[in-house]
Amino acid sequence: MITTLTPSPSLDLEYQLASLQIGAVNRASYFGQRAGGKGVNVSRVLVRMGVATNALVPLNESESGTFLASAAIDNIPIKPIEIESGVRFNVTLLHDQKTTKINAATKAWSKKESKKISDAFHAQARKSDFAVIGGSLPESTPIHWLADLVKENNKRTRIVVDSSGPALKEVLAASPYLIKPNRDEAEELLNSPIRDLADAKIAAQELRRLGPETILLSLGSSGSIYCSSDSLIHILPAELNVQNTVGAGDALLAGFIGSFDKGLEFALACGTAWAEAIISNHGLHLDVSVQESTVKRIISNGRIKNLLQAESSRV
Repeated sequence: MITTLTPSPSLDLEYQLASLQIGAVNRASYFGQRAGGKGVNVSRVLVRMGVATNALVPLNESESGTFLASAAIDNIPIKPIEIESGVRFNVTLLHDQKTTKINAATKAWSKKESKKISDAFHAQARKSDFAVIGGSLPESTPIHWLADLVKENNKRTRIVVDSSGPALKEVLAASPYLIKPNRDEAEELLNSPIRDLADAKIAAQELRRLGPETILLSLGSSGSIYCSSDSLIHILPAELNVQNTVGAGDALLAGFIGSFDKGLEFALACGTAWAEAIISNHGLHLDVSVQESTVKRIISNGRIKNLLQAESSRV
């Protein structure tokens, strides 16, 4: 069982445009809507993988109907946590082989709601192989809230954090099992640019020294880096016809933890396969799937590179 918590759920609206003209009327050739937020996106992929998951989502009961109906299309098992704040709306524009996002802010929680969310996560964590906290927090949330949540549940399961900003920086010392920053988030955490693979290797190792047990650093078109106490692995990118980058990082994470029991190499290849499947398709409700043969092909093609082994062979 894998539990996900989405502190800032959203209804995601996606428009496909031939091009985007600022200050003019733009006609969409495609429109889609789905329940979103990082934790929900992870659970969506886990469902397609056949992995048991529960998605904890703070929702206003009177406004939750559309969100729950949309989640039901993808068979995502939502466990609502009742709060007063409504669901935000995010907009994605796919145009000119680019992705433009407009994300709304999440309304503040009361202290009572904040504790209610923590308690729900606490109850589910002990039943889970992994517990993922995915996405941003309301701006008024105390900076230590996320770190406290990790500390309180570290001994119950493997805690995974995919967030950003000051809350992510604070959480490092709480020693989550895994964090999954992207390039921009890693650069912000370390106050240092990641210009190439050498920089990425150093960044992953530096991040791990700050507290997390493992790092899964996504680098977009440069692939990704996995770092643990005894592993430093580069997953090489494929040449893709990029259609939509939204949710690719969530798919990478879901594929990795969802196949973790099959071994590290398989899990990294599986996460990569899911991310690439998302990137290569547009449309929010496409029935994207990944075959085991695709995962094995990534391994057999030599795209999983052990950087520590490569370094030792040069000595």
